[in-house]
Amino acid sequence: MDSHDMGGAPTVAVDRERVLDAAQLTIEDHSCPTCASGRVCDTMFFAAAVIELNHELREAAELQEGDEVMQRATERGRTEAVAQSLAVLGRTEGQYRSEADGDTSHLSFALAEALRSTALVIRSEVHNPTSRTALEIMARADEAYELAEYVRDVSSRYKDTKAEVAEALSSVAGDIEKGTEAVNRLQRASDISTPVDELAALARDTDADVRWWVAQNPSTATETLASSVMTERHPLVLTALLRNPRLPEDRVSLFVTHPHHDVALAARRRLGDPSGR
Repeated sequence: MDSHDMGGAPTVAVDRERVLDAAQLTIEDHSCPTCASGRVCDTMFFAAAVIELNHELREAAELQEGDEVMQRATERGRTEAVAQSLAVLGRTEGQYRSEADGDTSHLSFALAEALRSTALVIRSEVHNPTSRTALEIMARADEAYELAEYVRDVSSRYKDTKAEVAEALSSVAGDIEKGTEAVNRLQRASDISTPVDELAALARDTDADVRWWVAQNPSTATETLASSVMTERHPLVLTALLRNPRLPEDRVSLFVTHPHHDVALAARRRLGDPSGR
């Protein structure tokens, strides 16, 4: 051990490994009349105490490290669950809006608004690591596969009697299975603080749900919207683009005769065409 005076009480810098080695050597080599008589002398007592204390410190450090690993795994699972929830909510909201067809008194319109509010709450809770939601519990990463299989099983039961229900359930199952890979993209696409350059890249994402969030994000640049609407093929994403007030009207007018009813209707309504009412 090294000791030095700092101007007050002496301080001692202890090298833990050196002390441990000394304690182990003491137990191996020490001999004295007290030990020879069968009793434990003070030297052996303190040497054994040092070794025991070192063992306890190592166990405590391992437990702390294990807790940190568990915490990181929990956070990854929680983030994944949030993304899965947003994916399901986003797709379902889009379906309800299509059903409502712009009619604010329609039940589906109210359901779509409720889903949007829920999604906003979930996104806000991402910034609070202590928050938990029912959707998070239902969509935990370690249960995603089993949940998706269950939804597919339910879907198959409706296949012959209610094809639309079966299709919707199959879509939900696919969303649940998206998992970690889509986590960051879904969150970034829906976050109004995401930089415009990043939103421009996300507007070209292979996942239609990601593009759908970018299409309605108020932070998405006009140039990105104008470019996306000319290349987009998914009707729900197209509809979201046409409803975004930042999309120039000269681009909107190109879709008033679109073959998909909802897309054409969204364009006409955006332009104030009476036939879009």
